[in-house]
Amino acid sequence: MKKLSLLGFIMFLFSASVFFTSCETTGGGTDAPIVSLTADPTYNVSPGQVITFTVSATSADANTDMNSVAFYENGVKIAHTDNRVSVDGNLIGANPLLLFDAERQSFTWQVSITAHSDISSKDYSVQVTDVNGVAQAEYFTVNVAGSLGLSFTESVPYVWSDVSVEANSLFKVQLNATRGADALSTLTVLEDGVVIQDMTRLRYNGGQFQTNPSGLPAGDEEGFVAEIDVRAHATMGTTKNYTFVLTDTGSNTQQVSLNITTNGTPLSQTLTGVIYNNSGPNGGALDLDNGMTVSSSSMDAEIKDLGIDTNLPIASNWQQLLAPANSAQLRIAPAQSEYPIDFDNLSTKETIIDAFNYVGSNSNQTAMVNIGDLFLVENNGVHYIIKCTNIVVTSGDNLDYYEFSIKY
Repeated sequence: MKKLSLLGFIMFLFSASVFFTSCETTGGGTDAPIVSLTADPTYNVSPGQVITFTVSATSADANTDMNSVAFYENGVKIAHTDNRVSVDGNLIGANPLLLFDAERQSFTWQVSITAHSDISSKDYSVQVTDVNGVAQAEYFTVNVAGSLGLSFTESVPYVWSDVSVEANSLFKVQLNATRGADALSTLTVLEDGVVIQDMTRLRYNGGQFQTNPSGLPAGDEEGFVAEIDVRAHATMGTTKNYTFVLTDTGSNTQQVSLNITTNGTPLSQTLTGVIYNNSGPNGGALDLDNGMTVSSSSMDAEIKDLGIDTNLPIASNWQQLLAPANSAQLRIAPAQSEYPIDFDNLSTKETIIDAFNYVGSNSNQTAMVNIGDLFLVENNGVHYIIKCTNIVVTSGDNLDYYEFSIKY
């Protein structure tokens, strides 16, 4: 038995598209050979990926031999010199392949085809022709997409390589993601190899991460260009690695990373201070430079209490409102979900200034102060951040007070 042919078909590449196996008979006068493929109707593959399947063929009857087998891509015979088709492990030496001996009545071949290299969808077919010129073809589709990929945009205002930034400040990268044979699924951000758990530190195109790993917005499963904001670690003078991991539905991954070193101007002071009810006998204002309680009329005060509301019952008439004193500017810190501030780990003046500038507008007074509230104050070029750590409410004596932690 002489074997001169190789049945190989299918070039699978990157992209996804539905393909179903179909058949076609050409010629006339006699029944066509019976041909079947184990190939899938549609393949979603990467450029140059090899697709392997089985081809079985039987002549229409014992008196009508099969003559040849041909392999097509979009209706054009695949050149055997392209070395893209193999049969039973051997590259074909011609296309079509002539059949000899027992194979003219029936054969089963294992065929491998190398998918096309351009990003596109193409139809492939295996055609068996008998000695009367009657042909039977079986078809399948190969969708080729780009390879799974992830890269940084290397242009301002984005970060794409190792840099120094202010401690606890935001840095921005732009990620370029391309899908392979499988749709994109999730994006994960790690800090020194550990998944970041504080979602307020991460944003995708301006929207806060809800989980990490984060599912992708509708449409981005096919590929995306997205801005990712990350709040750097708060410890000044340290370097940490930030890694961005892209995963597709086939559990394939690509990642990019960079090192961030934190810097900035160290704080001048970290203090505590008390502000009393301004309608009582104690000082109703605070000198933020030294944490000393002063009277609301003191030229040293930056912030003061607004005392009681005489229209309310004595037992509950303390307003718990603050206002700027003298020439100071008061700004209310934004919600943590909008602009996270890690007060406890805050270590640089730039972090306070950035938050102050982010708010943008001054307030004449606060809403009712609660424990945990953050306020930003500027006076004579010095920027302060204060956090209410405790509130003591008394009844009928105006000895109520707040306790604050102060950084500047």
